[in-house]
Amino acid sequence: RSHLTARRMKVLVLLLGLVCASQASMGSWDDMKDKMDKYNLFVSCFGDKTVYKYSNMIKQSYDECEEYVEDSYNMVDLDGFAEDDWNSLSELVDSPVLGRFMMADRKKRDADSDDVEGFRESTEETKEQMKKNLAMLGCVFRKMGLYDENNEINLERMSAASLKPQLAKTPVGQDDEWMDKFVNMFQDCYDISESWPQTMLDRHPLMKLYGRKKVFFECMLKGEMELCYKWQMYQGMKSFYHIDTGVEDIGLVGDKFEKAKSAWLMKMEHSDKSWRFVNDFFWARRRG
Repeated sequence: RSHLTARRMKVLVLLLGLVCASQASMGSWDDMKDKMDKYNLFVSCFGDKTVYKYSNMIKQSYDECEEYVEDSYNMVDLDGFAEDDWNSLSELVDSPVLGRFMMADRKKRDADSDDVEGFRESTEETKEQMKKNLAMLGCVFRKMGLYDENNEINLERMSAASLKPQLAKTPVGQDDEWMDKFVNMFQDCYDISESWPQTMLDRHPLMKLYGRKKVFFECMLKGEMELCYKWQMYQGMKSFYHIDTGVEDIGLVGDKFEKAKSAWLMKMEHSDKSWRFVNDFFWARRRG
C-alpha cells in the first residue's frame, strides 16, 4: 500500500509540474501577444519603418550595454535593504523568486537552518538580478537618449524640436494637433512625476531612489498608447462615417480626438444589443 501511495505521489508531482509548465507557457504566449498588439498599434500611428527602427534601437542598445553592464552596477545601490524593505519591494518589482519566499515568510518563524539559508540565497539572487535589471534599463535609457549625461530624464529628446522632424513622414506626424498633444504629454508626465509627494515615495526604498523616474515612464508609456488609440478613433470616424470631428459640430466637447473617442463610445453604448453581441463575437479580445 505504501508503494502504491508513493507511486501516486510521484504521478501527482509530475502532473503538477506539467500544469505549471503549461501555465508558464500560456503566460509567455499571452505576454507575447500583448507585445505584438502594442507593436501593431504603434505601426498604425507611426508607420512600420519607424516602429521597426525603434524596436531595433532598443535591442541594439541592450546588446551594447551587455558589454559594459558592470560599469552601470555602480549606479545602482541596493545594499543595506532590511527585510521590511524587501517586503515593500515585492509589491513593486515583478520577481518570481521574491514572490515565492515572501509569501510564506513570517508565517513560519520556526524554519530550520536550511530554510533560513535558502531564504538568504534567494534574497541575494533577487538583489543581484534586480540590480542587473536596473543597471541594464538605465544603460538602455542612456543609449536611446531618454537619459541625459547625468542620468536624468532628457526632455530635450522629447521636445517638439526633436520629435517633429523625426516623425514628419509618419501618419501621426502629419497631424499638427496630434503632435502637439504628443509633445505636451511628455511635459505633463514630467510635471506629474516632479509633483508626486515625497512622503509616498519614501515608503518604498526603491521608489525613494527611482520613484519619480518610474512615475514618469509609466505615465509616458500609457500616454503613448492612449494618444495612438484616440488617433485611430479619429481616423475611424472619417473612414466609417465620413465625419471629421475636427470640422463637424456633433455636440461633443474636447478636441477632435476626444470627440471621436466619445462618439464611438456613445454609438456602441446606444447600439442594438444583438449588434453588440455579433460585433463582440468577431472583435472582442476576451469573452467571459
